[in-house]
This record gives sequence, structure tokens and C-alpha cells, in this order.
Amino acid sequence: MPTRIYDGVSHKAANCKKRPQLTAAQKADARQRRQDRDDALNHDIRMAHDSHMTNIVRIAKDHYWSEDFVGMKLGQAGAKAKKQRAPNAKNGWVQEKLKELNDTLPDGEVRWTMDVLFEIFGDEYTMLTDEQKEQYRENITEHRETLHPSLVVRH
Repeated sequence: MPTRIYDGVSHKAANCKKRPQLTAAQKADARQRRQDRDDALNHDIRMAHDSHMTNIVRIAKDHYWSEDFVGMKLGQAGAKAKKQRAPNAKNGWVQEKLKELNDTLPDGEVRWTMDVLFEIFGDEYTMLTDEQKEQYRENITEHRETLHPSLVVRH
């Protein structure tokens, strides 16, 4: 309970009440409700963003302007439209190897970095066949589409 000090003497605050502790089930229920609300909000934001980006593309085609120019005119100025390079095999390979390394660590441990990755796996990437590289490229493309379907670069 908080105390207040007056003239060197501590006094307990009279109107401070301690809240009852929640049970584990109540905490889990509250956590799940927060997660559900957050998921619903993120879904609605993604849908609004997808609709907005579709409108930008349509307007740009109708009026023969670039999508960047139309977005800028709408006040977007690239704040929502994320530029990405096309997915490549090295992105997919690095993602998979870092996931393998980081999954072995207990929670709270320092995560592996790119430097450590290349020390451990060395020249393994250079020994990949074209089919393996294509598989990594497909995996990273699918991963990006599941995270941000509206922001995927299609070439």
C-alpha cells in the first residue's frame, strides 16, 4: 500500500484499496479477449489498406499516372505503401537457417545474427542447386504473402 510522508512521518493512504488478484483462468480469458480484439483490428486495417491500394492502382491506370504519384496526391506519400525488393533465394535460405538456430534457444536468450549464421553454415548457400534455390524463393514469397498480402511485389 502506498505511503505518504509528512514531516518525516509515514502515513498509509486511507483511500487506497488493493485490487483482488485474478485467477489464472481469468488472466487467460482477458489475454484471449485482447488478442481477439487486436486480431479483428488488424484484419480491418488490412482490408481498408487493401481497398485503398486497389483504388490507387485503378486511378493510376485510368489517368495514366504512376501509383506513387497518385498515392502522393492522396496524401499517402509512401507512408502505407511499403517498397520491397523481389523475394530471392538468399532471403529464404537465411530466414530458414535463422529460424532453425533461434528455435533451439530457450525464451529470453540472445538471438542469432547474420554474422553468426555465416560462421556456422559457411558456404552452404553457394552449394545449393538451382532447384533448391527456387524452392527457397517460393517459400519466402509464400511467407511474405501470408504476412502482408497487399504489400507483395509481383514482377
